[in-house]
This record gives sequence, structure tokens and C-alpha cells, in this order.
Amino acid sequence: MNALYGPKAVPARKRGIATTGAPDFSGQRQYSLNIQVREAGFPGSLKIILFLGEVKSNNVRAWIDDKNFVGVTSILATSKEGMQKANSIIPLTAALESKVKNSELANIEEGTVAEYLWRNLNWKIVKVCSVLFKLLWLDTVMNG
Repeated sequence: MNALYGPKAVPARKRGIATTGAPDFSGQRQYSLNIQVREAGFPGSLKIILFLGEVKSNNVRAWIDDKNFVGVTSILATSKEGMQKANSIIPLTAALESKVKNSELANIEEGTVAEYLWRNLNWKIVKVCSVLFKLLWLDTVMNG
């Protein structure tokens, strides 16, 4: 950001932990969360929101600004039939390095990270509602 906008540039909005600090990926390991879902196991499309630590708010819109927010992925349902698997990945390395820089994690060695994730990895699953889309589509059709 500084290279593009100068040393006094600041982000327009505070974001979660994944963008806190400047991750340098200096470790030998890269971490990511592989998410695998059977499409027939849930009704419709959904979002999976990942945190490293406690989620402070029940307000879905506030989650991406939570200091423990790591990332989000969407799973789009294609049909109600069949048992298709949907896969997605959320990178963890930048968030883990940020936790090291903030002295919340000793290092990013495998054993340390495994124990940390066991204690601190949290997620929320939100069903994606098509009502807003239907209203926007109807408005576009009706009002041109």
C-alpha cells in the first residue's frame, strides 16, 4: 500500500486479523483449512466464516470486522439430488503469523499450530438467502 499511495496511507476500513500486520510468510510451512461439504447435506448455498479465537458479536455483518476474523468462503448448491462434494480452502498462514507477531502464538511450528488451532479455531455457517436477489431482480424487471 505504501508503495502505491505513500507512507501515510491508511486503509479506508479496519479489517480482521488476516490483514493485521504485514505477513511475511517467512516460515517453512504454509497452513490452510480445507473445507469439504456434501451438497446434499445442506439446503441451498451457504457461507463458512472462519475465526481464530472467540467471536464477540452475534451480528453477521460485524463478523468480517472482528479482530479474530480469518476468512470466508461460499459453497453454492447446484441441485438437491446426488451427493456431490464441494471443496474450498481458506488460507491460515497470514493469520497465524499475525498471531505470532501479536504474541498470541509462540511460533508457526506444526505442533504449536495444531494445539493452537484445536483451542482457537471457530467457524460460523450462514445460509445464503435468495430473497434479496429476488427483490432486486423483481425491481429491475418492474422498473427497468
